[in-house]
Amino acid sequence: MKSENSQARMDKLIAHLEYEQEKANKYFSVAGVMLMVLDENGFIKLINKRGCEILEADEKDVVGKNWFEAFLTKEELNKVKIIFSNTLNNLDNNNSGCETKIISAKGNIKTIRWFNTILKGLDGNNIEILSSGEDITEKKRYEAELLESNLRFQNIFEKAPLGYQSLDANGNLLEVNQTWANILGYEKSEVIGKPFVNFLAPKYKKFFKKRFEQFKKDGRIHSEFAMIHKDGSLRIIEFEGMVGYDKNHNFVQTYCNLNDITQRHQSKMRLKQSEESLKLAQSIAKIGSWELDIEKNRICLSDEARKLLELDDSHPYNSISEITKMIKDTDSLSFKQSLEKLIHENAPRDITFEINTATKSIKYINCKASLFTDSKNDPVKVIGVIRDITNERNKQLELEHIIIHDYLTNLYNRRYYFEQFSFLDQETFYPLGIMMMDVNGLKIINDAFGHAIGDEALQAIGTILKNIFGPKDIVSRIGGDEFAALIPNTTPETLLKYKEAIVSKAKKTKVKNIELSLAVGYEIKHNVIEDIDELQRLAENHMYKHKTTVASSIRSKAITAILETLTNKFEDEKRHSFQVSKMCKQIGQAMRMTSDEVNELEQAGLFHDIGKISIPDEILKKTGKLTSEEYEIIKSHTEVGYQILRAADEYSDLAIYAIHHHERWDGTGYPKQLKGEKIPLFARVITVVDAFEAMTANRPYRKKMSKESAICEIKRCAGTQFDPKIARIFVEKVLNTNWE
Repeated sequence: MKSENSQARMDKLIAHLEYEQEKANKYFSVAGVMLMVLDENGFIKLINKRGCEILEADEKDVVGKNWFEAFLTKEELNKVKIIFSNTLNNLDNNNSGCETKIISAKGNIKTIRWFNTILKGLDGNNIEILSSGEDITEKKRYEAELLESNLRFQNIFEKAPLGYQSLDANGNLLEVNQTWANILGYEKSEVIGKPFVNFLAPKYKKFFKKRFEQFKKDGRIHSEFAMIHKDGSLRIIEFEGMVGYDKNHNFVQTYCNLNDITQRHQSKMRLKQSEESLKLAQSIAKIGSWELDIEKNRICLSDEARKLLELDDSHPYNSISEITKMIKDTDSLSFKQSLEKLIHENAPRDITFEINTATKSIKYINCKASLFTDSKNDPVKVIGVIRDITNERNKQLELEHIIIHDYLTNLYNRRYYFEQFSFLDQETFYPLGIMMMDVNGLKIINDAFGHAIGDEALQAIGTILKNIFGPKDIVSRIGGDEFAALIPNTTPETLLKYKEAIVSKAKKTKVKNIELSLAVGYEIKHNVIEDIDELQRLAENHMYKHKTTVASSIRSKAITAILETLTNKFEDEKRHSFQVSKMCKQIGQAMRMTSDEVNELEQAGLFHDIGKISIPDEILKKTGKLTSEEYEIIKSHTEVGYQILRAADEYSDLAIYAIHHHERWDGTGYPKQLKGEKIPLFARVITVVDAFEAMTANRPYRKKMSKESAICEIKRCAGTQFDPKIARIFVEKVLNTNWE
């Protein structure tokens, strides 16, 4: 019975052991870590499923292998052997948790974290090691990547292109990155915990305090501050930041990025200065710029461009069509064509046009432009400049006008006349009228009143001709007193009307009391066969015939008008001329001259001082003694009188007497210093009478002499100044005074 119970207990014990063995095997098999048993020489006696997976081999290929030789890297071999030896000998209780690298059957390196323990046999002699290994290869990789990521982030954070700072509620610096420190030249240790305001330029400190309080309320900020570098220089810093709050929305700290925009700010300032300089330069040079967006057909004008076009700033004027409306109609088409050619053919654009500005003033504008294209060579925009060349254009037009116009009359000049003379000689302009005109008596006017008055007469004639001829007629001054006209597509009736109108209007126009007069002749060219030069010669001949008919009468009238002008202007001269004329007649009668001679002598006395018309009024009226220069001017009246009188045939002899009436009997007179009887008789008569009348009349420079004193002076100068015979006849026969 006892034996049966013992056997039962034994069976039960064996069953329990088998159960425990089976349970241990299952634990060993399903364990999530590598479980491996090594004998004291390192041979693998047992390995679980997870171990095979880690070693990437079947159990049959693992069991029986030496661990050190099959699965350890060379680098780990000595280290693992030492750990293994210490574990066997119970010398190292710290082997748990060691990490080693192994090499799998497929050659993959893995990191295993080991926990080792000693197993002893029942006899206490057989020693084995149970190793539990966790594959931490991925974990180590993640840890390495995380570390690398942290290091990389820290590196990026410290060396980021933007500075970073964090402030507490009081505005003290909690944290900055290295970029922040580099921007301002500090070490991080020098700024952490310091008030941020300490690093601001003085004028920004108050501004920051207000902005910071607002920042804490708003939660975001974008601003710019001037900060002080450690070396004392200023840096312009741009801030972009936000506030960190806790779950109760209480302020924790700020997070701000800083960007050093000093160079950008300086560039902006330089750009602004450059723009201002450009504006100033454009203003000085009177040059404006413009840019045309081709796709939108919108134009952008610079300030100077708007100023040149006199545009109101309140109006955008950003459409190209609004600008082109200002261009003169005759220039508008060429402007548009030039712009189209630039856009489609990239042809150089340099064009001048006339505009009527927004304020209705007329200007000439020169425009130059270039085309800009994109990467596909498609036109994108046109950029150009405009310049006000009104002054230059006006000068050019003035120069062009001067080149083809007579400076005095503003009619066409000789050069332009003969250019048109050849040009109009063609069928289109037939019948072509050729009219030649010559001023009658211009020399008399010049001699009497000077060339300034002669020019005035020519200008008056120019005005007459401009008012008579049509806009297509070429009217020119081709010489001093010569005018010509080319009249295309005309008729004889028209030319006759022109001639009659010229003669009539000239006669109604007076210069210094002298009627103007033109001799006119004309011819018509009907076809190309006729010689135009010959027709011009015939027109000149007709003009000279007309001149012969009227010139003498005109000159005579002019001389009479000159004398009237002189005597009407100066009462003394009027009385003097008539008195000298009267006494000359009396001497002629006393000398028993013929009636014709007496009449001629009387007329000679009347006209003897006509040359005084050229003497300036201030000299003739001068009350004091004449200067030598003024006396020379006075003396010139004899030669001027000669030039005036000789212009008319009927007065040509009188001219001889006028020029010599201040000659002296002794040859010391002027202008030719003739002596004795070489002086013309009538001139000798006038000399005596002229002197006596002058002495017995009041003059601006002296009072008159008595008749008796004047007679004594005549007697005294007889034989020196005067012809003694004529002097005696004058005293005895005219003045009825005894010579002795």
